[in-house]
Amino acid sequence: MHLKEEKLMHDVRYAYQKQLQLFYITAKKDPESPVDLFVPWLTTNALDVGQLKRCRENITLPDGGKPGSMVLAICDPSSTVLLYRMTPGLKDIGQKLPSKGKLLRQKPQGTSRGQAQQ
Repeated sequence: MHLKEEKLMHDVRYAYQKQLQLFYITAKKDPESPVDLFVPWLTTNALDVGQLKRCRENITLPDGGKPGSMVLAICDPSSTVLLYRMTPGLKDIGQKLPSKGKLLRQKPQGTSRGQAQQ
């Protein structure tokens, strides 16, 4: 309903992927646009990057193609919906990210501005 009435999307279709046990939506921004894949995700569920990757791999769009990217539709019980486009290459982070200070200290050696080039 959000895509049709608020975002004014075209050719909105609802589908179910049995293998993934996943409800998803396909729609177009305008009648001539390519089909976008929308995957609803509740804010009360943990985000599973592996599951999202399997969505892109296993879902076939109405035109017979595979989605190059997908739109994660994060749905809140208050009826708020946030749309995030996700492109291939998204990776799950298995460890804590380094701090900004640590990243700055890891500058490549021998590339300071004051060095003369020979």
